[in-house]
Amino acid sequence: RLALLGALGMTGFHSLVYIALQTTIAVNAALLMATTPIFIAILGRLIYADKVSPRQVLGIVVSLGGVTMIVLRGDFDALLALAVNQGDVIMICSVPLWAAYTVVIKRLPPGFRPMTTLGATTSLGLLMIAPFYIWEIVAVGGFDLTPSTVSALLYLGILTSALGYAFWNKAVVTLGPSRTGIFMNLVPLAGTLLAVIFLGETLRPFHALGAALIFAGIYLTNATKALPDKLTP
Repeated sequence: RLALLGALGMTGFHSLVYIALQTTIAVNAALLMATTPIFIAILGRLIYADKVSPRQVLGIVVSLGGVTMIVLRGDFDALLALAVNQGDVIMICSVPLWAAYTVVIKRLPPGFRPMTTLGATTSLGLLMIAPFYIWEIVAVGGFDLTPSTVSALLYLGILTSALGYAFWNKAVVTLGPSRTGIFMNLVPLAGTLLAVIFLGETLRPFHALGAALIFAGIYLTNATKALPDKLTP
């Protein structure tokens, strides 16, 4: 199972995402990634017979609407202008891999410590991707080690990989795959807030509406019933 997790989450998913982003635009990638909760729910149901309530389905749909609102900047007519390219196809292939990784991580036997699991899956994933890395270095070439490339690698390695995987794995074990997957839709919102802070972009009304839909979807997916079905005196 650790080897499977390394193949799905480390080697397969990240490799396909980075390859896809060479030939697709960020809007397409963000919209496709927003379908991750749908794939998690489907795979969990097919493989492990996980139950998905109508309320969770509604939450996924509402949150997806919020992501679409933010990514398209409130212009839903822009959907008609989106064109499918090679990168989109590769991106579509990456989403089920991450969904499968999320579903499988929940089923690790008891006793697997989070950081030990992360270290093992990362090491196994590294072994699997090494031949492709060596081939690319020989066929295409590498890159210069400059302050900007080193800082980018440190950011990707420490924040988006090590910490990101550690938090995600812990959330899946605690909440379950379907309830955790919906939080993927916070990524476009976080990107918007970072753009406002660091790039000086302006918040627009569609940002607020999209954020409201995303949080409403998260609430619907994760909230439990406030009252029992039958009250007793």
